[in-house]
Amino acid sequence: TIVLIVLFSACSKQAEKAELNYTVKEIDGIKVYSNKNEPSDKDLKITLNEILTIKVFEDGTEGDRNVSVPMALSADKDKNIYVLDAGSKSVKKFDMTGKFLKSFCRQGTGPGEARRVSAMNIIKDTIVVVDYNSLKTIKFDLEGNHIKDTTFGGNRTPLFFTPFSEKNSLGLVWYEGIEDGEYYVSASLSIIDDKFKEIKVLDTQKKK
Repeated sequence: TIVLIVLFSACSKQAEKAELNYTVKEIDGIKVYSNKNEPSDKDLKITLNEILTIKVFEDGTEGDRNVSVPMALSADKDKNIYVLDAGSKSVKKFDMTGKFLKSFCRQGTGPGEARRVSAMNIIKDTIVVVDYNSLKTIKFDLEGNHIKDTTFGGNRTPLFFTPFSEKNSLGLVWYEGIEDGEYYVSASLSIIDDKFKEIKVLDTQKKK
């Protein structure tokens, strides 16, 4: 099952007055926060409450409803829930009560179709799905209508991304290729633009 949780937290006046436990520097126009790994309020507690459960499989339902390999999850402004299913290469839409509404995107090589999905999120009421094998993004509106496909080329693929503005996201970008006659793979935590081009690499790991 997919379990959605909501976080509740309360900041005491003591925490508000506590000394900052991080520093902020601006590098090339980007604010970089460095955490000292020391909580500003050691007594602060976070309580997790389950608010909804969506079963990935229900007997007696149509195949379009069931989820075989949940890869990503997001929600729109109306609290509808979208689940990216890597098994069927599709997006499942549920309402805020967990009722199945529709499925869109599908396996294939044409417009609005994917060969291998790796990531999904919502940017300005547009659902963006990343096709790992075809090196492209597939965009849909919130009703599942196909908008367009856009190839991003190269040997890089976002494995996940989280938008923090209308044009920029934080993403984990996967690379693979040949260097000095050897095959290599690398993963970079980066700030990327709306075309999935890296603006700034925050951290990277490389292995041959």
